[in-house]
Amino acid sequence: MNDEDLDHEEPVTDTSPNVAAARTLALGSASREAADAFLESQTAVARLQKEHLHEQRALLVSNLKWRRFNNRMHGAVQTLLALTGLLILGALSLLLWNASHAAGLEVDAFSAPPDFEQRGAGGEVIAADITQRLSDIRNTANAHSYSTSNDVSSGRNEIKVEIPETGISLAEAWRLLKNWLGHERHVTGNLRESAGSLTLSATLDGAAAASATGKPSDLPLLEQRVAEGVFGSFDPVNIVNYYSATRRHREAYAAAARYLTLASTTVERCDSYGLFGTNTVAATGDYELGLARLRYGMAIDPQLAVVRVVAMRYERILGRDEDAVRQARIVLTLKEADQTAAHRGRGFAQMLQDARSMLAVLTGDFAAAPAWACYHDCALVEPFGDAAIAARLHDPEDASKRIALGHVEGFSNPQTEAEAEYYIAGERQDWATALRAAEKAFRLSLVPDGDQSSRAVAAAAADVFGMKIAEAEAHLGNFAVARAEIADTPTDCVPCDVKRGDIAALERRYDAAGFWYARADALAPSIPFADTQWGAMLLQMGRYDAAIVKLRAAHAKSPRYADPLELWGEALMQEDRSDLALAKFAEAAQYAPNWSRLHLEWTKALRYARIPPGTSRGN
Repeated sequence: MNDEDLDHEEPVTDTSPNVAAARTLALGSASREAADAFLESQTAVARLQKEHLHEQRALLVSNLKWRRFNNRMHGAVQTLLALTGLLILGALSLLLWNASHAAGLEVDAFSAPPDFEQRGAGGEVIAADITQRLSDIRNTANAHSYSTSNDVSSGRNEIKVEIPETGISLAEAWRLLKNWLGHERHVTGNLRESAGSLTLSATLDGAAAASATGKPSDLPLLEQRVAEGVFGSFDPVNIVNYYSATRRHREAYAAAARYLTLASTTVERCDSYGLFGTNTVAATGDYELGLARLRYGMAIDPQLAVVRVVAMRYERILGRDEDAVRQARIVLTLKEADQTAAHRGRGFAQMLQDARSMLAVLTGDFAAAPAWACYHDCALVEPFGDAAIAARLHDPEDASKRIALGHVEGFSNPQTEAEAEYYIAGERQDWATALRAAEKAFRLSLVPDGDQSSRAVAAAAADVFGMKIAEAEAHLGNFAVARAEIADTPTDCVPCDVKRGDIAALERRYDAAGFWYARADALAPSIPFADTQWGAMLLQMGRYDAAIVKLRAAHAKSPRYADPLELWGEALMQEDRSDLALAKFAEAAQYAPNWSRLHLEWTKALRYARIPPGTSRGN
């Protein structure tokens, strides 16, 4: 090693114990000057080492910071890749799930003669027409049914986006995936021309072909017939509802009978008897047979709501209010998970609303009624049904406003409007107007809905509106006419028996009235109207204690029905207990806040409560 190398060699400080001892001996034997020189040189070396270490620290810290940043970026990239992978996996899973649950109806292009292609009525045009007609059938069925039918689409009506380097579009790839994993069914068909006539045929995979023949000018009609045939094979439930909605009740009845042979599961068999029972009444007018078929469905599956809702409706039409209330209460205990897939969601929610409405109207809890007696047509009935509810809450002014609003908004349901007018006029004691409204509602209810059985509408008209005519005639003093009208109603009709009692009470035939009230109460022990009217009659007779007994019973059956409470308050006033009457009037006002008679009697009670006992009240 030469001197130059020695000059550039980094100083090394040996700190071992032996070297330290040698330095101590050397310094001890060296002169003062030599020792100082040695210490200065060592100090210089220490300074150099300190500077060197300081520079190394900055570089080391910088390196460590960079490594930390690099590690973080690496981790972030890995996290991003993992999230991207999860998103892709989730998207693929969702895609596969959607494909596996595809269960609609897809229409493929039809074949047609070349001259039809030239005239713009080729296979793709016919397929588009069939698709539109199928969609219209589905929408009509869904709008008038608790069920929801699956979607309809055209295999030629999708926007295509090409997948690079594959030659297939995304739409085609999606269709292949649905065909592979899903349950969609395809419609294919053809148009043939022979001897001046056309035959349009369509085949739904797995079902018999539907065809129709007619003149070339009848092509739209042929398309409609074929579409209905295809939809009937695709959705044997909603084709029944479609025929009913389009007032073709005999075809609905036949379709319901066909569905009986197709239903296999317990739920389907129960549902099929629900449809069969419903359309038995509409097509034949035989309520008893229809109810028997509905009850058979209930025995198959007691948890299915739809058969109970329909039975509830027919029991009410026949005046068997106790049975209607019982079915409504059962429906409100049922679970959505136990319903058919087509009924879950919108359908089951509508059934629950129907049950609540029925229960409220038949127990006098009008303030809690979500709607009047409407089922799939509430959108048409709503303003006039709300008017009927307002009238039953003793608020004729509000009821009249609701009818006017319905006219302004373009609603039209003359029968429900006439029924609301009857209640409004009755509340105002204008029985001549009430009679005209009841007769109008009666006439409208006698008009068959399409080919509906006249027997069915006649029974409903007599039970629902005949007794209203009888009531109005009795209030006008026409008792013979009233008795003749009410005689046309069955004696197991609860509201009819109550009206029999009302007519007898107006004639002051109190024993006969009591008989009919007692009969109605025995037929419907949970319904308050018979006891309420009985109590009102006893109040008029001056039998205040007996009246209170009946009114207390009515209140126990339906605590939110205002009428027994108001009459109870009047009876207490007659017994010089206006202090107790005030509580009854205040409670009644919670449920009928705008009842004029209630507020009048309440004002009297407030005045009488200030008069000392035994003092004459005067007028």
